[in-house]
Formats: sequence, structure tokens, C-alpha cells
Amino acid sequence: MFPKLQSFLKSNRLRKIMPYILIVGMAIITLMPQIVLHSAIVGSDAMFHFNRTYDSAKQILNLNFSYFQTNYGFQQSGRIINGLYGPYFSYLGGLLLIIVRSWYNFEIVSTLFIYVLGGTGMYLLARRAHSANKNALLVSLLFMNIGWLPRWGLAQNFNAWGAALAPFVLICAIRMIQDSNKPIKVIPLALIMSVIIQIHILSSIIFVVVLIPFFLIGLIRAQHKLSIWWDLVKAVLLTLTLTANIWGSFLTIFATNQIAKPAQFDLANNALQVMEFNNGRSQLGIVCLILFTIQILYVLVNRKSGFVNRVVTIIGTIFFGTVI
Repeated sequence: MFPKLQSFLKSNRLRKIMPYILIVGMAIITLMPQIVLHSAIVGSDAMFHFNRTYDSAKQILNLNFSYFQTNYGFQQSGRIINGLYGPYFSYLGGLLLIIVRSWYNFEIVSTLFIYVLGGTGMYLLARRAHSANKNALLVSLLFMNIGWLPRWGLAQNFNAWGAALAPFVLICAIRMIQDSNKPIKVIPLALIMSVIIQIHILSSIIFVVVLIPFFLIGLIRAQHKLSIWWDLVKAVLLTLTLTANIWGSFLTIFATNQIAKPAQFDLANNALQVMEFNNGRSQLGIVCLILFTIQILYVLVNRKSGFVNRVVTIIGTIFFGTVI
């Protein structure tokens, strides 16, 4: 009755796009409680990020731009917020708010985007590590529902954007240990790091630390060691150029203004804790712990687990041990 549809359902094209369809489906399912209730979620960081997004939206609407002062949000106090905290990304958020016209719609659209972005990135990362399609899809769907990624929709924590972009950084990291001829591709590495710096500086610092062991292993395995150093320098210089507005703002503000210091936090209380049933931003559920344990045991027992698998597992275990 529908020969073209039947042909499409049996084609390789559908097999290629099916993982992305399922990732979008998982994102929608995760959002269903909020869609059914038709209500905005006001989390722990909502007032901060909503105020700076509102300020950017009003600047756009009134064509009254102020890179540093917040003359509309934060009770028109003129506080310096966006100038030091993802100014361009804040304008994108302000533009989205203008288009969707309500905080509920803003949350739905942005949360859907972050779920799809994180899930797609994890799927591509798993495929880059030579995982089978089914395993890559399973990992991506799991990633969408654990750790920091859900924290944007639940509490408007900006670490979630860093979590969504983390797989793309790790794709560059895996390339460093896979490709002995060209461990670093300058433009992809510089672009992803620039985007992260423009969005969330803390995440960029964490990613630099994560990239260091991969770079060192790639340097050891590289056929042309001077070439990898030169590519690193070019990536750093390009990143500095693309993020000049960020570090330029910091240099300008801290050199000429007295800025209030950030609030102090107990790092121990914000580290991961193993919990039997809870699985929040600071709790690691027993299911994830079991999966991590199985992976570690698999690498220890199976000598044919593969070089990339062993390296990622060892580095991941080290970082996991430092935060738990």
C-alpha cells in the first residue's frame, strides 16, 4: 500500500537514524511529567540564570545593549554578571525566551535540547570508541538520565551544559590515543573548548585536566612528536582568540574593580556519594556502581579488551576515585 514507506523502513538509512530518533524519544519521555503538569520548575539556580537570561532578552528587545551591567534583571541593580559568565550564550538564551514567550516553554525547549545534545554526543563518543550500535545507544540513553545532565531541567544548574558537551571533548581525547599520525585535530578541539569556555568556565577547567593524560599517552605514541606539540599550540592560540571576550572581561574587571569573592562551599559535601537508591548530582546509584565495577573487572580479566578500552577505563577509574 505504501511501497516507499516499506522500502524506507527496510533501508540502511533508517538504521543509521534510528539511534537519534530513540534519543529524541527518550528526551521527550523524560520531559513528559513536566509537559503533563504544564508548569515551570524553579530549581536552586533558577533565579540566577533566569535573571541573566531575562536581562539579555530585554537588551535585545530594547536594542539597549550593556555587555557588563544588568540593567533589567537582578532588580535593575547593574550587577556585573553576564560579562563574566557566558555572555554570548546568555544572549542566545534571551533570544530563545523572546521566541517562546514564557518560562515554561523556555524550560521545555532548552531541556529537550540539552538531553538530545548530551545523548547524541555520548552515542557518537561510544561509536568513536568502536562500541556496537546497540551498546552505544544503551550508554547514551543511560547517560541522559544520570549525573549532571538532568540537572538543567530539574534545578537549572549550568554544570549540565558542561556535562552535555563532555562527550564531544572526550571524542577529541580518544582521537589523541587512537591516531598516532594526527593525534590532535586543531579546529575540532579548539571549537569545542571555545564553546565550553563561552558557556561554563568551570567545565572547561575540568576538561583540560581530563585531556592531559590522553595528551601524554598520545604524545608517547605519536610518530611525529614535534607535530603534536605544534598542533597543541595552534589549538590553544585559536581557543584564546575565540574566547578573547571572556578572559578580556576578567582582566578588565578584576584590574579595575573590587569584586565580591565567590561564596565558599564544602567540597566534601558536593563530592559523589554512593547511595543505594538515590541518583542525583551528588549521589551515585547502586546500578551505576555495579556497571562501573563490571567494566573495571572486564578490563582486568580480559586481556583482549582493547587499548582504548583499557586506557579510558583506567583514566576514568582514577578520576572516579578522586571524587567519590
